[in-house]
Amino acid sequence: MALTFENENWARFDINGATFGIHRLEEEREEIDMKNLGGQVTFAVDDVHKAYTELKNKGVKFITEVIEQPWADLAKFVDPDGNVLNIRKGK
Repeated sequence: MALTFENENWARFDINGATFGIHRLEEEREEIDMKNLGGQVTFAVDDVHKAYTELKNKGVKFITEVIEQPWADLAKFVDPDGNVLNIRKGK
């Protein structure tokens, strides 16, 4: 496991071609369900807006619109068991 990025809130590791990241969360955020923030799976996609539209059209329940951040575009959704998942495209 190799550390590929680190700052005061985030660390990212490469594990044989898979990316594992840890993010510190200090406060609750109203836009997402806090009960599932112990860990989340994020799927890397080539185009978050396109993936969001395709998945939403197939009935996936998103809990955010596409969020555009300086480091990535992402959107959060839930699986049938209520687990929070993400789609993301880094910049």
